[in-house]
Amino acid sequence: MKRSNFIVLGILLVASLFLLWLWWYLGFSKVDNPADILISVAWWIIICVVAFGIYRMEERRREQMRTVYVSPTALFNCESGVVECRNVNQRVDLVEEIMKNMKYGMEFQDMPDPSEFAYTYIIRTRDYQDAEHWQGTVVKVDRSGKGTSEEKTFSTRTSLATALI
Repeated sequence: MKRSNFIVLGILLVASLFLLWLWWYLGFSKVDNPADILISVAWWIIICVVAFGIYRMEERRREQMRTVYVSPTALFNCESGVVECRNVNQRVDLVEEIMKNMKYGMEFQDMPDPSEFAYTYIIRTRDYQDAEHWQGTVVKVDRSGKGTSEEKTFSTRTSLATALI
């Protein structure tokens, strides 16, 4: 998780400790009211839901950052920018290199102008741990205007190479 996510969770923790102190300070601990326990449980459920929401948003952001656009002469990723690739047989190696070097920072490269970078494939990696644990989809972009883009799933480096042909 990113530092900002830990800051939000820290703020929630401090707020919950403040509310617990306020609960004791105002004397609600001495009153036998069943609503007290319900309020406490609701507060912790809210904290858990917010923490889970932050986790899911970070996972989606990382998945979007792992997207690689492939043109006949280059690759583009929002973190690494445009990487030249004139040899079709090196595509998978370069995409793997991009995946290995991902830092998941907050600086993004702008997508190149479509007239300069006409991509033909979009590689969306759902999960990447290493070359053996690499899953996602490859979309072949239809530039003819017929709307017949095709999507293939891959689960290995070899199946990715096959999908890019």
